[in-house]
Amino acid sequence: MNHRRLAALSAFALMAVAATPVAADDIEVETVAFGLHSPRGITLAPDGAIYVAEAGAAGDICPFDFHGQGGFCVGLTGSVARIRDGVVQRVVEGLPSGGQSAQIGGPSDVAVLDDGSLYVVVNLGGDPGQRDRLPLGMGELQGWLVRVDGEGEIEPFADLAAFEASDNPDAAFVGGSVESNPHSVVVLEDGAAVADAGGNSLLRVDAEGGVSLLAAFPTTDIEYPADALSALAPAGNEAQTDRAALEMVMVPVQSVPTSVVMGPDGALYVGELTGAPFPVGGAAVWRVPLDGGEPSIYASGFSAIMDLAFGPDGSLYVAEMAHDGLLPVLAGEAAPIGAVVRVPPADRELQVLIADERVSAPGGIAVDDEGGIYVSVDSTSADDGRVIRISPVFDPDETAEIGGVEVAPSDDADAGTG
Repeated sequence: MNHRRLAALSAFALMAVAATPVAADDIEVETVAFGLHSPRGITLAPDGAIYVAEAGAAGDICPFDFHGQGGFCVGLTGSVARIRDGVVQRVVEGLPSGGQSAQIGGPSDVAVLDDGSLYVVVNLGGDPGQRDRLPLGMGELQGWLVRVDGEGEIEPFADLAAFEASDNPDAAFVGGSVESNPHSVVVLEDGAAVADAGGNSLLRVDAEGGVSLLAAFPTTDIEYPADALSALAPAGNEAQTDRAALEMVMVPVQSVPTSVVMGPDGALYVGELTGAPFPVGGAAVWRVPLDGGEPSIYASGFSAIMDLAFGPDGSLYVAEMAHDGLLPVLAGEAAPIGAVVRVPPADRELQVLIADERVSAPGGIAVDDEGGIYVSVDSTSADDGRVIRISPVFDPDETAEIGGVEVAPSDDADAGTG
């Protein structure tokens, strides 16, 4: 992931909400599948099957220099797994995968359409103009939303990265830099919505594969300790090093929208990772009207959001990649211990359901119609990723309201698919 593009949260310091932990004794966790290949986005099908996008294991073409970052390996090891009764079946294979060490990119999300076909997001993480350099025809799928029919046939459907290259919707916030990293998809009545983490944008894809802008997410300056910031300075960057002599400095932080889900009120909700230096508690969930328009903050105080899902009780469930901050993880100083956070609609007070090694490096989240929470974990493992199920935590008699819409637990069995 290129940290130049990672962006900001408006006034997060003013809006951050203290998270309340839930007693660990109330949480039951079971593994429902293992042996997954860098599992990322997860969705639940109407027949009870679990679909997981697998970023793969890179490949054996290496070292490969991509976006000026040497040491990459690339290949066609990305896939989509279907899980039913604990049995893992790969229903889509041969998708692009690439990266180094634990930072592998490839298929990042999957969604199930009414006819049983799939939308799969294949991320890019760089300049769309570099795709022609990729071997094995990988550039023909990276940065795309692809559609997969019931026979597993892959059809390039919408070129998301090309839209970033032509329109650069976040240019007002980041200047002329162009980068696309499509990361999350949700099915709409007439197409889909996709969060582009590299482009800091939420895109609409119509039924013909046309791409347009729903929202762009801003960059905001935050105060940050200079001594911590100096660790991010490239070698030989004297200007950056000189800034470390100051006690606090202003740092532009990008939004990096990694997830999108449909809310019970018909609006789209977008979770952000945030960019370097990845401030703890600095990520937010944005609400975007379905027809587009100015995004507004729905909840804040998160760290490194990877995915979102609504539960049948109207609560929003948030998967954080690194609950105590992403920067120590990237520096190799800490393990990626994530968290699952619940946001009840009544007061939007953050409730930390679980934040320990059981949710190591979560990549995706979904909630079934009984309130069971499914999370893909160990998402940086190329051969030993898992899906876990966390027991329901809400009162089955609870009724909530979101955006003026009353939501009871039985109202929407598909609320948790992302």
